[in-house]
Amino acid sequence: MPLRVLDEAEQSLLSYRLSPEEWDALRAKREHLRFPCCDSAVILKTSSLGLQFFAHHRRGDCISGPETADHLAIKALIADSAETAGWKAETEHPGQTPDGERWIADVLCSREGRDGALRIAFEVQWSGQRDEDFVARQERYRRSGIRCIWFKRMSESNSYSGSNEFPIRQSLPMFALIKREEEYRLPHFGNERIQDVVPNILRGRLRFWPRRDAPARIELHESEFVCRGCGAVSNNAAVLRYTELIAGGEGVSCDLTPDDNELFYDSVQHYFGNPRRFGLGGFWKRWMRLFPLSNINRFSKERLANCCSHCHKGLVTEPYWLGAPEKTALVTRTEVDSLPAVPPGRWYYLGKQVPETLPPTRRESASSS
Repeated sequence: MPLRVLDEAEQSLLSYRLSPEEWDALRAKREHLRFPCCDSAVILKTSSLGLQFFAHHRRGDCISGPETADHLAIKALIADSAETAGWKAETEHPGQTPDGERWIADVLCSREGRDGALRIAFEVQWSGQRDEDFVARQERYRRSGIRCIWFKRMSESNSYSGSNEFPIRQSLPMFALIKREEEYRLPHFGNERIQDVVPNILRGRLRFWPRRDAPARIELHESEFVCRGCGAVSNNAAVLRYTELIAGGEGVSCDLTPDDNELFYDSVQHYFGNPRRFGLGGFWKRWMRLFPLSNINRFSKERLANCCSHCHKGLVTEPYWLGAPEKTALVTRTEVDSLPAVPPGRWYYLGKQVPETLPPTRRESASSS
């Protein structure tokens, strides 16, 4: 159910921007209207939410599909907010890949950048769709030179976690969408309204970091612990910080701690070598209980841990999985071209990490009130 048609002069007409009087006047000359996606006759309708939209008289071989009233309303909000941010926004924009595979973007935003035209598509998935279909559609946009952001409706009847329903992937940015009191909100972004988030995305405030193709400053931070063996105060590697370097300053930062275990220790050695070079305790692989108060062997696992910088044997008193407080930047390395090795990337919005898991979306029951 499109929101856009073309008139006799090939100019776009947006249904949601027409007044009731203009909408009624348009009905009289609808035979001169056409869809960008196909040659079907145009019908003017109004949704259950009061939103004006266009409909196909006969769909034929058109690849556009039916949409709910909520879907139409969200597309209108995205397009309006994108234009407010200074972008050109077109709903139901048709296109195709270099090899001729067709697609229709819910909203395609474009503007001229320093390196040519920038194009970002926004897709709203209000109904169910298989993960492989998301991947296939995203691949069509990639082959067409378009970045695509997905907003997927989150079920209100079940509790989901972000890692299960919304996997963190740079190749497929997908974020939860819910409806609350007639507003469309995004739980991954602190339940902000979608029309408030879209302009920030278009301004580059949503970033995936770290990335292999980005310059970065890498810092190793130390902290003090008390050795279990000799009782001395030991200095140990506590935080490995990746900071994005962008034109005119710094971008977002991502931290690895001993809680990340082998990823942390391997990364420290990759960038800085043996931490004993800097007077820190080394790393020691040994069997450690996953639950400190448990005596059951099946709750033990061979893990890396910090060892004392003095006796090089005793473990520090803080268990490795709890991480450590940051003290100071001990040594810094700058990768001006690209990162040879990075931890798993995460999405950041307005400089803060987008949560990888979401709280339950089930509406509060009467018993909890």
